[in-house]
Amino acid sequence: MEMELVGQSRVLHVRWGKENFSIELSATSTLWDLKQRLLERTRVLPDRQKILGLAARPSLLSDSVVLQDVCNKAEHNIVLIGTPEEQLCDFYRAASAPEVVNDLEEDDVRGKKVVFFEKSMEFLERKVMHLQISLLSDLRPQKRLLVLDLDNTLMHNSYANSVQDAVRPGVHELLSAVYPFYDICIWSQTSWRWLEAKITEMGLLFCPQYAISFVLDRLAMTTVTVRKKQQVKKHSVKPLELVWRKFPDHFSPKNTIHVDDLSKNFVLNPENGLKISPYTTRDPNDRELFVLANYLVLIAQREADFSKVNHKKWKRYERKHRKEPDNNSNSNDMFQSLS
Repeated sequence: MEMELVGQSRVLHVRWGKENFSIELSATSTLWDLKQRLLERTRVLPDRQKILGLAARPSLLSDSVVLQDVCNKAEHNIVLIGTPEEQLCDFYRAASAPEVVNDLEEDDVRGKKVVFFEKSMEFLERKVMHLQISLLSDLRPQKRLLVLDLDNTLMHNSYANSVQDAVRPGVHELLSAVYPFYDICIWSQTSWRWLEAKITEMGLLFCPQYAISFVLDRLAMTTVTVRKKQQVKKHSVKPLELVWRKFPDHFSPKNTIHVDDLSKNFVLNPENGLKISPYTTRDPNDRELFVLANYLVLIAQREADFSKVNHKKWKRYERKHRKEPDNNSNSNDMFQSLS
């Protein structure tokens, strides 16, 4: 058993976007002391700092907690997410603007609803201009982008004891399998307070088999108002256009896929959305993510344009192609082992 180091200093290795630096503090220093040192180094105000990687849920820790109570090693890796205050002023002014309104009309073709949008891009333009996306790891050239929802996709939406009890079977296997082909984004509709706690306790930040490129919360989402028949409804969406505009040299509709248990989250970019069955029963025999891993690797190897693939029939595609020989890869064995 690893013994706690009491009374010694703590060296915290910080990753902030593309920057890496270290801070040394005494073991009796508080979380507030750490935040002050981070402020000096990054100009991110303490109440804007999201510190991931501490032993306990970082959002639930008070500023008076002592480092030796949450860091039981002389050296500790953490991730800082936050934007300098001067860069946030314009964004929050834009975020207070009226919501974008989109009219939704319905037609019926052969019994199926066809949805036509008249899109207003004004609010999205403001988001593109002012929202800062902090990279947790560098984007790699010629990689696809996998955008993953969190609640009810990678984990159960509720849990009694710890987040680990709610993790869906196959999460780490999925991320490890797709990482050679994709940069990975976690995009959750929840707030930072819970998002940072969940991804930390799930062990997604420091796994040696893969790296998360960036994480987005509800602040990056857009609220749309739709008119459906005689009813007007509002709901939030995850506009991939925001990511494509932020990283035009890396990502586009051709190389992006968004996996979510709610299809309404990709209503602005349905050609790039894949609806997965929600994980709501905590079934230890759930195999959805293992099949998904096969599919994502297959289309990365076979398809030049993801927006042209019918992701509604992704399971049929996976069954059809997973056993076909691949002359350019030796990954068939991996497909069979994942399934």
